[in-house]
Amino acid sequence: MRVRDLIAATEWHPSPRRNARPVLSVLLPTFRRGSDGMFRKAARSVLSQTMEDLELIIVDDASTDGTLEQVRALMETDDRVSLLRHPRNIGLPAVSEYEAYLQARGTFISFAFDDFVFEKTAFESLLRVQESARAAVVHGLVAMPDMSGNTFLLGEAPYGHDKLRWSNFLGNAGVLMTREVIETVGFYDPHVILSRLCDWDLWYRIQKRFEIVGSRVQVGRELGSSRPDSLGNTYPMRFEVVHEFMALPRDTDLIPGRIENRDVLFQPQSCSVALANGIREVSSYFENKFWYEPLIMASQPEPAASPPPVVSVYGDCNASVSLYFVSEELPFRRVRFIEPAGNTWYENSQLATSDLVIFVREFLSERQASALRFCRLAQIPHLYFCDDNFNALIGEDPAWNAYSLDRMRSELTTFQAVLVSSRELRDFFIDNALHTDVDILSPIFDESLLEKIRKIRDGIGPFDEDELRITYFGGPFRNAALLRDVLPALDALPNPTRLQVRETPETYPTTKFSIEFAAPSLGFSHFLESWCKFKPNIIVHPSGTTSNIHFKSDNAILVACYLGAVPILANERAYEGIGYMEGVEKAGADPAQWYKALQRLVEAGKREEAYLRLLNFCRRHFSADASWRPIAELLEGIIPLTEAALQERYRLAAFYTPVHSIPPDRRTLRPSDVEANAVIKLYSDRIAAELVRQGKFESNIEGLYVKGWANIVGSSEPCRLDLHVDGHLYDSFDAAIYRADLAEAGKGDGRRAFLIPISPAIGDGRVHRIELRLAGGEKGLVKFLVMSAEFRRGLARKLRVLLGGLK
Repeated sequence: MRVRDLIAATEWHPSPRRNARPVLSVLLPTFRRGSDGMFRKAARSVLSQTMEDLELIIVDDASTDGTLEQVRALMETDDRVSLLRHPRNIGLPAVSEYEAYLQARGTFISFAFDDFVFEKTAFESLLRVQESARAAVVHGLVAMPDMSGNTFLLGEAPYGHDKLRWSNFLGNAGVLMTREVIETVGFYDPHVILSRLCDWDLWYRIQKRFEIVGSRVQVGRELGSSRPDSLGNTYPMRFEVVHEFMALPRDTDLIPGRIENRDVLFQPQSCSVALANGIREVSSYFENKFWYEPLIMASQPEPAASPPPVVSVYGDCNASVSLYFVSEELPFRRVRFIEPAGNTWYENSQLATSDLVIFVREFLSERQASALRFCRLAQIPHLYFCDDNFNALIGEDPAWNAYSLDRMRSELTTFQAVLVSSRELRDFFIDNALHTDVDILSPIFDESLLEKIRKIRDGIGPFDEDELRITYFGGPFRNAALLRDVLPALDALPNPTRLQVRETPETYPTTKFSIEFAAPSLGFSHFLESWCKFKPNIIVHPSGTTSNIHFKSDNAILVACYLGAVPILANERAYEGIGYMEGVEKAGADPAQWYKALQRLVEAGKREEAYLRLLNFCRRHFSADASWRPIAELLEGIIPLTEAALQERYRLAAFYTPVHSIPPDRRTLRPSDVEANAVIKLYSDRIAAELVRQGKFESNIEGLYVKGWANIVGSSEPCRLDLHVDGHLYDSFDAAIYRADLAEAGKGDGRRAFLIPISPAIGDGRVHRIELRLAGGEKGLVKFLVMSAEFRRGLARKLRVLLGGLK
């Protein structure tokens, strides 16, 4: 079913007095939020903004609870309100948002929702941030209460917006953008697999091409996560496969106008077994919609016999991941990123659906080591990448003590290969027999990232061409050389000079030129986005004093290229054979040599010529095809996942809990301190969906789950419980999730209730022992056995035969 067919019957009721050119268009889809008063609160919070030059376009998805009448009442009292009305429920918010965008006339676009209440100054404050930052996309903070009554903030970006490649942390209603963004990267993808995550997918695509600026503006309060009938708590989600879908190139297909040809049910011709299963499962949730067409689904091609592999990069959001694995130029589109500190079940399922897992840097830390144990258990091919010699650093920092040669040699035996960032590091691994298959992985030149940084840089006002704007982004181990060799050379220059530095060296001598300190970087892209605004034309990278210096890579050259500057580099091994012809200047440990190198770049024309040579060198030297050759060769020998292998991995994931996912104990308890009740049920997907529709559950529970309640006697504290399946720790949780349906049924007061889904793999025809234990090891609160329906029927037949024989 294509978008154009879904929206063909939509009714458009514009305000007869609507502003032809408002500053802001606010898009508000809604469905059945009138009876509880939530819709009116949401709409009023938009219309009562201190920034009044806006229009509110409401899309009613065939509500039957009086919402339509409330919209019409708003239209009678406020000529900024217009209405789009669906005759029948579509159920895809991305489609409703698109229809509203087609009617929007504002310079800026913002998103409202029928379970969101804005602060009165939200839009005024966000527009002020946009004007100051001159950014295409800005966002603020959104408060979100969870089911237990705790509130957390969306919109905080401690790692920068690079982290959107790992997961979503932005509140949908907290984002404001220009129309240019949507016309460039496209709109929300209406495909069913993204029905719960279309906002994240849009931010994911935007951050590749535009700067996103965060702020401390308090935008409003998101209530959806605390409502049992919200989209987030009712629509299915297959987080472990959406990365594969999101990696598909789709921007052109999602441009307004072209998006109307988008089939919301299609299955890509070449996709993994896991993604194909995910699309089928999520699609079945919409089988009661008027637009659902099973015949079309049946006619879609099956996954290719040998679909492209899914490569998972397991590592933190840092430059090591960004420089080597993040690029639109990669020969493999299906690269996903797994955050070591992420959700337990998401991590397990992402690893389970991977054809290859690449562990980046600290593979012996507690978090990475736990994932490595699962890869070994599930026989998932894995390789190791590092860009530093941790063994050489043992004497400098005790944090690396675990990386002894013996330990590394032992742990690396299960890895298919080891990739390193320099020749010297490769020789070290080979000479010390750490692995038999060691190759070099180079940083990857990303043309789209260069274009993004250039656009930001060009948006900054012009500078004096004679002024030298010099940037130093080296680590603390290079500070001594900066003070000794570089600063005296800069002081001797006749040109007006400004120096930008990342960290404050211990002491600075008095200089003729100005020294500016850059704000701390929150991630690699954020570093490039913020530092390029200085418009540097020269990068200085003096020598370093560390035992790891000879193992460093040449990625400083690529960073200089992104920033639009010519690098002057120390004579280190990483840059041997690289010089004038590659657009690079070299200097030794001598102020005179640095002065001569700087003098060669004083003229703007000379810098431009050198930068062009640098750009051409980076495109050749850091090409994605050449960089990823070792990985490509390894993938040729890996057999893609089959359905049977995938299900076995899912089963293993159900019984495996990463060590870092187990929170510390709140207090020491004995079984007698806790009163508890639990029940286990096995519902069919269809029955579960009906219970969700009736509002008896806040999420679509498919299959097997444990629910119940637990209280610490005489206390209001949450009760910390461990769920064990056949003696293995399955999950650890607080019995503090409010459950209205349990309270109504007399199972506790609802304040200490829990609902824990169990993997469908347990319904395998065998008997399993399930226990609720107190966190920390105390055994036994509630024990029970669970068996599949087939097993129960077989057991009943055996009993009948046995009883018949006794007669």
